Amino acid sequence: MSSEVEPPQKKKQPWLPDYIVENCLAHISRSYYPKLSLVSSPFALSSYPKSSTKRDIASTTEEYFFHVCLQLPKSPLPTWYTLWIKPDQIEKKKKINTFTGNTRLVQIPSSYHYPFDLVFIFNLYGAMRSSKAMVRPPSYGLFVHPGQFGDKHIWCEVIALERRNGNGDDYEIWGNVEWTNVVLTVPGSYVFPESCLTLMVTFWAETAASAATTSKGEPPSKKRKTNPSPPPSLLSLPDVLILNCLSRIPKSYYPKLSIVSKTFRDLIISIDLNHARFHHKTQEHFFHVCLKLPDRPLPSWYTLWIKPQGFDDKEEEKKKKKKSTLVQVPSSYASQTPLLVVGIDSDVYAFKQCYPPSRVMFVRNKECVIWRNAPDMTVARANPVAYVFDRKIYVMGGCAETESANWGEVFDPKTQTWEPLPVPSPELRFSSMIRKIEMIQGKFYVRSNDSKDSVYDPIREKWNVAAKPQLNDSRCSVGNVWYSCRPNSFLWFDNEIKNWRLIKGLSSLNHSCRSGLIETVCYDGNLLLLWDKPTKPRRRVCEDKYICCALISFNKRKNGQVWGKVEWSNVVLTVPSSYRFLRSTVIRT
Repeated sequence: MSSEVEPPQKKKQPWLPDYIVENCLAHISRSYYPKLSLVSSPFALSSYPKSSTKRDIASTTEEYFFHVCLQLPKSPLPTWYTLWIKPDQIEKKKKINTFTGNTRLVQIPSSYHYPFDLVFIFNLYGAMRSSKAMVRPPSYGLFVHPGQFGDKHIWCEVIALERRNGNGDDYEIWGNVEWTNVVLTVPGSYVFPESCLTLMVTFWAETAASAATTSKGEPPSKKRKTNPSPPPSLLSLPDVLILNCLSRIPKSYYPKLSIVSKTFRDLIISIDLNHARFHHKTQEHFFHVCLKLPDRPLPSWYTLWIKPQGFDDKEEEKKKKKKSTLVQVPSSYASQTPLLVVGIDSDVYAFKQCYPPSRVMFVRNKECVIWRNAPDMTVARANPVAYVFDRKIYVMGGCAETESANWGEVFDPKTQTWEPLPVPSPELRFSSMIRKIEMIQGKFYVRSNDSKDSVYDPIREKWNVAAKPQLNDSRCSVGNVWYSCRPNSFLWFDNEIKNWRLIKGLSSLNHSCRSGLIETVCYDGNLLLLWDKPTKPRRRVCEDKYICCALISFNKRKNGQVWGKVEWSNVVLTVPSSYRFLRSTVIRT
């Protein structure tokens, strides 16, 4: 009995759901479809009828097509063809000669065109091209000339027309041949129905013998010996098109896409992708945390990665993978340390949250993606905290002890100047990173990671010691409703009765995060909860801790009762027990 060695299983390549592939293909010119359809079976979706439905929804992706119907002698029925024109970006080097061979007639159906919408696009194309020729120069026309003998080459030529030297009815028409080449070879007895001449189009054909006299003497064997071209790949597309696709994909897919190739990895971490996402309005909210780990001299930033819906569902059922995790910055998911961002009217201001200390402040308009330098702060700061009050920006902390005279300062956008704040007492100048600033009854409450907090009165310009908030009582506003997370319950504040009420449906989560609550933030209209717990709770001394995270949605029912639903909950990071939580922030990028 012979045993056969099983071939090694190929590693499953990372891929995206079909609906995301269809969405990307809908925003790419159809001229790329023949090449993309050979990349893989998912990309062959470009030839399916539902891909045209996607293009109809994306109104900016409409294209016009020129179709011809030919009666060939060997075919009992007429045959439809579509004119395919190679995009300019598919070849970086442009040929000077106008006989480029960059167009051809493609038989329908094909990956370039599916026949279900043939008549509609054909009629619309004819009407639009005619109106363009009369109204908006330069315009284009296609001209053809008849041939005489044997097999025939069908030629195609595009001429750009431009009106010059005159106004009104007194002007000259200039033409420029954009390109000319053979698009199809047909038998000499083919018929071109006159009813198809709905555009300013004619065809000319010349005998194949006169056009290719040099090729007759070439042996047939040499013609067959051609080097096979490498298989097409998505990476053969220009970077601008790949960026266009990546900018429309949720960032949760970026870690998987970054391992596809070096090109993908470089584009994903590039600033150009952020600009493309801003332009296409596909930015997302991200939750970042800053931790101080005992084995690292500087604080470390992490970003919460949430697995998208439909992402490896079958594997998730088998292996029960986590729904979310904290990914260290920088990575393919978050390439840069998050900025500290505040807004005033139509302007957005930002500060660096990293080392070394810097005096730089950035500013940009909300409708613009490019940052520019604003007036520098008076001292260099690392991980400062900022708050907007009375249309001014208050900045505190992050400076060295030698710069204690400018521990806090305020920026006035009207005068574009910085002014120092009163100097707090030494015990109120926190050496560690400030956690956040809260405005309560017109006063700044500076929440630190030390044993005490401070409060600043901007009217009286005085500093005082503030009491720390109650342990394990974190409050957060979601949709203009305040929620409180306490050791044994979750509450919401009812503005009608001015009292806290119990949230139902979260009893299991109450037991999980009974102690160790770290932070609660508003995240995409839901409540994001962060807490830690020992990895081995039965031991008195545990070296490590789990940082856990849960996303909670709320629903107010007809009886006025609020119910909570845990969308997902799992461990996102394992850290040493001596770690310190410093700060969290939610930004849109």
